[in-house]
Amino acid sequence: CGYRTFPTHRLLRNNSKKRGRIMSEPKILELEKKLNKMHDIIAVGFSADFSITSSNWQQKSLIFDKTIKKIGNDLTLESGKVKIGAGVKVVKVSFQGLVNALANDTFYDIQIRKNTTYITSCSGRKTGDPQSWSFWISPVVIEVTEGDIIEMSAFVTSATFVANNATQFLVEIIEYED
Repeated sequence: CGYRTFPTHRLLRNNSKKRGRIMSEPKILELEKKLNKMHDIIAVGFSADFSITSSNWQQKSLIFDKTIKKIGNDLTLESGKVKIGAGVKVVKVSFQGLVNALANDTFYDIQIRKNTTYITSCSGRKTGDPQSWSFWISPVVIEVTEGDIIEMSAFVTSATFVANNATQFLVEIIEYED
C-alpha cells in the first residue's frame, strides 16, 4: 500500500464508479494497520521434557511453559495455554509433538480444545516397541472471542513429550473483528 501524491487527472477523467477511485491517506493507513496485525502468532513448547500419565480415559492438559516465538500482543501464554486478546475473530491452530517413553501397546488421543471443548484430535493405538512417536495435528481454523483459551490435552497411558522445540503448539490470528 502506498499513498499517491502525484496528479490523478487520468484516473479522474473516467467518471465510472468502478474505476478511478482513489483511497485517502487515512484509509490506506487503516488498511496497513489491519494487515500488520494479521501476522500475530505464538509458538509455545516445553522448557524441559514434559511427562504425562493418565488413566480411565481422562484427558490431561499439556502445560506449556516456554514461548518459542511470538509476534504481536493479541495472543499470550497464560497458565500453560494460549489466551485470545481483544478484537480477534478467527485463529489457525496446529500442533506437532515428539514423544519418548511412550508406553508399549497403548491408546493415545491428543486434542486441541477451545475453553475445554473438543475441536479436533490425533488418536490411535501404538503397538510394538518403538519408544519414540511423532504426533501432528494439521492446522484447523477456529472462531474465537476475547478471553477464549486454546489448549492441548492428551490421554496416553504414559509418555514424555520432548522439549527443545521438538514439541510445538502454534496459534496464528487470521482474522480480526471489523
